[in-house]
Parts: sequence; structure tokens; C-alpha cells
Amino acid sequence: MARYTESFSIQLPDPTDENLDPKIMINGFIDGFKAKIVDQHDMSLCTMLTSNKATLPEAVCIELAAFYQLILDWLTHVFVRLDKVDKNAGFMQGSQLLASLHGASILVQGTNQPDVFDKALFEWRSRYK
Repeated sequence: MARYTESFSIQLPDPTDENLDPKIMINGFIDGFKAKIVDQHDMSLCTMLTSNKATLPEAVCIELAAFYQLILDWLTHVFVRLDKVDKNAGFMQGSQLLASLHGASILVQGTNQPDVFDKALFEWRSRYK
């Protein structure tokens, strides 16, 4: 899990880099999630681990929490820049987007309908074209 988190963090662009468009970062994050869920017909490792968290060793749970914190921190920074909001509002938006992504991934797998992903993320996509 620690290696997974490190590998994932390397792929994330610096959310404070003023040369990077936060709209592109948000859409890239959504696209990356979609590639895993829809294109590869898979679930994210963290979604699967989280669903069985009660059975995991404490060390794995700690690393899983660190992974989610990494994502939430990154999303918070992006939303602060994107919507010119404070850190609390950025965190709320980031957690809502992450919840939407996880929910969409479960719906895609549960219904076997890949287009559910785009429908579930429609509001986020249209907000940040």
C-alpha cells in the first residue's frame, strides 16, 4: 500500500503550480479514475481494500488512510485554486468529488453499464469544462 501511494503521488501534478490549469487537473483526475474503472473494467485497489477495511491489518489501514489523505489534500489544493475558495470549502468539494468517483465506480461494476460513470460525473464535468 505504501508503494501504491508513492507511485500514485508521483503521477499527480503539483496542485500549486500556477502554470498548470486546475480545470485540466480535475478533468485529468476524473479521466484517470475512468480509465481504471471503465476502460480497464476494474476497481481501484483502494476501493476494494476500503470495502474490507475491518479485516485488514492495522498497518494496511494506516497506509490506506494516508493514501486517501494524499488525494484529499491534492483535491483541496486544486479546488482552492480553481474556485478561489478557502481550504475548508476546497476540502468539501474534493471529498464530494472523490465520493462521486467511488460511487460511480461501484455503479459501473454493479450494473455492468459503463455509461453510468459519465452520467454520475456529468455535473462535475460540465462545471469544469
